[in-house]
Amino acid sequence: ALLRHKCHLARQFVTFEVGNVVFVEADDASFRFQDAVEAVQEEKPSGNKEECFEGSDEIAIELPWGEKALYLKYPEFEYADTIYGTAATWIDEGKLGDAIGTSVARGYDIYTDTSYEMNVTIYAINGINTAAAVAVSYDGFDGQYAVYTDHWYYPETLGEFTDALDLRENLTLAIRDEVPTGTIYHTFWEYESYMTTRYKLYDTAVIWSMLFSDTSLKNVANEVTDEEMSNYKESMSIGVNVDILGIENVSLSVTENGYISTNILATRKLFYIGEEKAQEFFDYVKANFEGVREEPPSTTAVTAPTEPEYPDDVIVTAVTSQTYVPEIMVEE
Repeated sequence: ALLRHKCHLARQFVTFEVGNVVFVEADDASFRFQDAVEAVQEEKPSGNKEECFEGSDEIAIELPWGEKALYLKYPEFEYADTIYGTAATWIDEGKLGDAIGTSVARGYDIYTDTSYEMNVTIYAINGINTAAAVAVSYDGFDGQYAVYTDHWYYPETLGEFTDALDLRENLTLAIRDEVPTGTIYHTFWEYESYMTTRYKLYDTAVIWSMLFSDTSLKNVANEVTDEEMSNYKESMSIGVNVDILGIENVSLSVTENGYISTNILATRKLFYIGEEKAQEFFDYVKANFEGVREEPPSTTAVTAPTEPEYPDDVIVTAVTSQTYVPEIMVEE
């Protein structure tokens, strides 16, 4: 299949397919490939975010160099032995702390096989640990500040993680226009199939009182295998934002085998709260929040989409993502 539910990390280009129409959402524009041949560009307001899904064989369309924002032209730089990657978002000058250093950001134009360099000044972000994220200004472009993060930032404890990003202040619920509240997605095994109930969530209080209360919890992401982590049939997931860093609709989940997991800053952070506390959270949500049970998926056969043929002057590349879509668990 061309795409089957995959999300993408680089905001400059994201593809998803509806019927025989392939949509490509870029930084400030949307490209539609209809019937796999015709490209139409529609101007969209700045700041629109991508829709994407989970799966494999991802594709994305690379924007021409001249159409990229500065943070997409220069996606990374090194500072203090850390590689910082673009968060693909601007930040207001008023949210910046002191300048802490300089570096050279590098970019590459895949269309012309040309490499570029840009001198940048690096700033702390108010309330954010510079080990996790910084902001930069670009030489010759006064007043433009962009966020860069360490995607491999690995906090030792839950408290270190919440403090580094000032999550007490910055963690918010992912809210879509059609759903004016946050959502807890409860996925569970029933009648030989995985079912989902969606619960309305109005604030982050339950996250702090039941999930983030023990700040001493160790990050065990490097110690737990994928097989151990996936050994469950019930979970609850919440879409959350860290707006100051341009992080939107990423996963915060709890599994019946006792783990809190999140992909804030792109890579997994994993904390063990125990099966008892995970069940307490499940029971509390089911008893105190309004839920709507979703119908089981249709068993009707679906025809795989035909992979489109793109124009000769369009370069298709593979990408990954941190945008959150509730997990679809498959029984082995």
